[in-house]
Amino acid sequence: MKLSAALIVRNSSDVLERCLKSIEGIDELVIVDTGSDDNTIEIAKQYTDKVFTYYGCNKPQTKNGLFMNFADARNQALSQCTGDYILTIDADEELQPGGIQAIRSRLKTQYALSILCISSRTGEEHRQPRVYKNDPAIYWKGAAHNYLTCGPGEKTGITITYHFNAQKKKDPDRTLRILENWITNNPRNCTRELFYVSKEYNKRGLHKKALKVLRRYLRRTKFQPEKADGYIMLSRSYAALGKIHKATNSAMAAINLNPDCSEALRLAGDLSGDVNRAKWRHLADKATNTGVLFTRPDNRPRVTMLSTDDWAGSGYRICKAVRSYTGGRIDIEAYTLRGGHFGLLTGSPIDEVGRSIIQERINNSDIIHYKGDYPHGREFHGLTIPSDKKIIYTVSGSDFRRNMDNPEFIEQFRGDLNTYMTKDLHVDGWEYMPQPYSLFDYRWKKGKKLKIVHIPSDPSKKGSAMIEHAMEILAAKGIDFEYIYRTGIPHHESLMLKRDASIYIDQMVYSCVANAAYEAMGFGVPVISWSDDDIVMSPNQQTAEALAELIESLTWGDLRLQSQKQFRAVQLRCGGMGRRWSDTYKNLLT
Repeated sequence: MKLSAALIVRNSSDVLERCLKSIEGIDELVIVDTGSDDNTIEIAKQYTDKVFTYYGCNKPQTKNGLFMNFADARNQALSQCTGDYILTIDADEELQPGGIQAIRSRLKTQYALSILCISSRTGEEHRQPRVYKNDPAIYWKGAAHNYLTCGPGEKTGITITYHFNAQKKKDPDRTLRILENWITNNPRNCTRELFYVSKEYNKRGLHKKALKVLRRYLRRTKFQPEKADGYIMLSRSYAALGKIHKATNSAMAAINLNPDCSEALRLAGDLSGDVNRAKWRHLADKATNTGVLFTRPDNRPRVTMLSTDDWAGSGYRICKAVRSYTGGRIDIEAYTLRGGHFGLLTGSPIDEVGRSIIQERINNSDIIHYKGDYPHGREFHGLTIPSDKKIIYTVSGSDFRRNMDNPEFIEQFRGDLNTYMTKDLHVDGWEYMPQPYSLFDYRWKKGKKLKIVHIPSDPSKKGSAMIEHAMEILAAKGIDFEYIYRTGIPHHESLMLKRDASIYIDQMVYSCVANAAYEAMGFGVPVISWSDDDIVMSPNQQTAEALAELIESLTWGDLRLQSQKQFRAVQLRCGGMGRRWSDTYKNLLT
């Protein structure tokens, strides 16, 4: 049986030769040019003498007219074919090695063969009949995203890969233009076009327009696989507009239409709480995508953060910062053996999520990021870490400080990257990565009375007794101030007290600037802490007398300057950590 190939081309010189080489051995090659002004036709003539020009698909019907109808052009190409069967392939596509032989082996009595089409850039997959009998009853329909009249065809394992085409950059709105034109001129016959134009609107961030069109489409369509994909798009549009409840309902509608759709399951997880998100992802990883129209693989880097006891929720804050900066383009989750303290948000408790689910996630992760002060290596409290995973350690607390002078202890931290969150934890060869923080709300103002606030998580580690002594020294000198001391209170209450402070005293034991200080500076509140880090104020000695002397020396003008300086400093240091961690993960995987 004779096999023909039918191509339509326009300014395809950057991709055409790759395509034609992939179909070498074809019996007949027909190429129809719709208006090239580069050397596409010259390249085509090196492979076949059946090169034609056709401008009836343009508006106006001239060489330089805007391209307006794919089906018209494709049908013109297949009308020139004399083979028993026709392969339709585009200039920016590439048939798999040995593809022509594979096609020939399947040409029996089938009217059409379904080919798996794969994007080289995103990995998105969809099936389409591309090999079909040369029969007048079989032809192309649809101005854009066109389709054959022969039905789905016999499923094969043969693949076509489609690549980026410079012509798309030259005419980026081609598909949108064609679809909008069709909908305007065919308002009663445009259901499929409504689906595809909504994809174009979503790609451009025109989510309100997409919603309007999608609702119109969903009222009309009867095609279940496409309808499920429509609900996925509807969900993403609602989410982009901050309408999370409607986004969740739309994702669930997609799951109801096809509970085996991995993208819908993953989307439901993205829209849910931390613990449930892990469980939805688990279901998504198990889904087979049977009956799914477009299969879009989750190619995001996957990072799993593990903490034994993330006291200050710093692991969770890293995840939050990365998700915010990347818009979810890195799949990052934090899990902890024990929950947070004082109402702080931390990673999801391991036993609440389920160890089997987390072990599966670890197995599918690219990076394991340990947030904690002790080495874990290839084992974490009964969870196994496969040897092919990249390892990051981030240390931050006093437990690590107590062991820093022990070389044998430090030697156990064997990660692909080791980082520390406060400058006093410096180890040669390790990278300084401060705490991410994003709550910047300048509130500081001069008051009638100096309001000094101290809220220790652990009074013995914060030097609370020394600070209390300093307050006594100030009171004995007759200085008018209010001292607010609280410990063990919920985190949200501590934030309210910090917000209204004139000065916040963090700690006077370790030479570091930590979470509590960043939170106060995020409100513009000047912070005093024992540290050689100039982001905060520090007394010249680690004594109550020196602390009292520093506070006594400060005027309201000094405090205003310190307020503005520290507010800018914490934004610079902590506000960009989502970007820094995102870049770090990507660099580690390249």
